[in-house]
Amino acid sequence: MIDFYLIDSSCPKPKNPDKELVFIKGLPYPIADKLQSKGIIPERFDLYLELRWSLDFVKDIFAKLDSKNSDDKAFKDILKIAINENKGIMAYGD
Repeated sequence: MIDFYLIDSSCPKPKNPDKELVFIKGLPYPIADKLQSKGIIPERFDLYLELRWSLDFVKDIFAKLDSKNSDDKAFKDILKIAINENKGIMAYGD
């Protein structure tokens, strides 16, 4: 599972994400792997560690998703929260 959190672009890397960041939702690895194999999540990101995306990057990925595909929709729901909150995303694999 990859746990997604909201983060301000100006925030430094949190020492304790569970206490310092707002949790959005988890995404199962099989869905994340499919999204990466389709090129929606770039290969340069290691989904099993951690990643940080700016709001602009979140918007770019959001634009690539298809709401009719269930895997895309699950991820789009996560990204939409970040966009609505005007924040970037920090994610951790567990």
